Amino acid sequence: MSYEHLTGGAHALTGWLRTLRIIVFALVMGVATYAGFVISQNLGKPHTLGTGLNSTGIVMLVGGLVALVLGFVVPSFVLATGNVPTNPPPGLTPEQMKMVTPELVRLDSILQRLQSSTIIAGALFEGGAFANLFSYSQTRELLHLILGCVLILAIASLFPTSARAQQRVDEMLRRAKDEDSFARS
Repeated sequence: MSYEHLTGGAHALTGWLRTLRIIVFALVMGVATYAGFVISQNLGKPHTLGTGLNSTGIVMLVGGLVALVLGFVVPSFVLATGNVPTNPPPGLTPEQMKMVTPELVRLDSILQRLQSSTIIAGALFEGGAFANLFSYSQTRELLHLILGCVLILAIASLFPTSARAQQRVDEMLRRAKDEDSFARS
């Protein structure tokens, strides 16, 4: 089952994509701007690679690595939890009720879960990146800068393309339909 046959489905996906792209772009730009600032503040100063670590630096590196792993793991739990409703939300007018189908309710629920999982992953990556970039600004330890940049790239990897979004939505719609069929049998 594809969202494209749904009246309003393509429009819903287009608006959702635009919103999520803005969110991911803002996350990347915030951390990248800070990275540019701390790099510019440390130009021409002596740097270390693995030798300038203190206990705080080790904690920041471990925290950044944990954030990197969690940013890939936690969103899958968000997507896997909960059911996908087919009943319209309460409080709709009669005119709105005519336009709302169970499929559109399901699509909206899927889009919300995908958006939430993307924001959670981005926030985890962002926290680890800021922590390590701050440590770099204090110690000029290149391991912090490297991990901060890796985490920025991880945020950028969340940028939703149309094809990838369509594939994920179609997959989740298909899975929800299979679960409905299984529950009825």
